[in-house]
Amino acid sequence: EQLIDALLTLAESEQASARRAHLDLGNVAARVLDGRTAEIEGSGLRLDASLEPTAATGDPRLVERLLDNLVDNAIRHNEHRGWIQVSTRGGAVSVANGGAPISAEELEQIKQPFSRGAGERPGRADGYGLGLSIVQAIAAAHGAVISVSAPGDGGLRVEVQFPPDSPRAESGD
Repeated sequence: EQLIDALLTLAESEQASARRAHLDLGNVAARVLDGRTAEIEGSGLRLDASLEPTAATGDPRLVERLLDNLVDNAIRHNEHRGWIQVSTRGGAVSVANGGAPISAEELEQIKQPFSRGAGERPGRADGYGLGLSIVQAIAAAHGAVISVSAPGDGGLRVEVQFPPDSPRAESGD
């Protein structure tokens, strides 16, 4: 069921979404983090969230899925007693996490569908390697620019920069 859901989301997000609304990425990120608090704490991870109001336009369900996938990846591909940083500002959302260092080759590999990377946390072999592919497809459907980097001391940082807010969208959150 999870694989089918992920594939359906991937297919839907690769098509231009007709449902657009004004969004506050800070509010969307807060909702996602509220729903994942128990899992984050249960994994022994420290969360640092800096959620400024930041306007964007997009399909509310897909943008929430984008953020949920980024947070899920940050939990899944972390280290014991690691950290997660989530921030929103200037039309962008950024999710970073601690973890093992990632080589340039691995960084390119994890951007591909069905690739789960070599740094899986012990006991977390679930997942299908579609999380970042879904994020990329949703970002592309919204005209957003995604950047993925691997800091030298380990972990991953993903930033999604949405285009300037469009005044023609429906009103929404």
